[in-house]
Amino acid sequence: MRLFMSYDFPGNIRELENLIEHAFVMCRSEQIGIEHLPKKFTEIVVIESVTQPSKLHKQFQKSEEEIIKEALQKNLWKRSLTAKELGIHPVTLWRKMKKLGLL
Repeated sequence: MRLFMSYDFPGNIRELENLIEHAFVMCRSEQIGIEHLPKKFTEIVVIESVTQPSKLHKQFQKSEEEIIKEALQKNLWKRSLTAKELGIHPVTLWRKMKKLGLL
């Protein structure tokens, strides 16, 4: 189920139907498993999950950016005060600001 949920299905419902039909034909037991799905599909999903950040990771990055911006504004963009408030080293703050394009 996790495999199906992590895939965007660019072919829409037809692609999903084809995958399930393939698994149904290949399965000789009572329960369909990953081994019954086409290798092409499972390889694509595994590669995509490794190369693309998860939704949760993207949310974390966005939250981190908002927290840093808010702290910078509160401290009048003084990095040393902001770093102290956030509990991180000033160089770490500088790196994060650079990564986020805040410099």
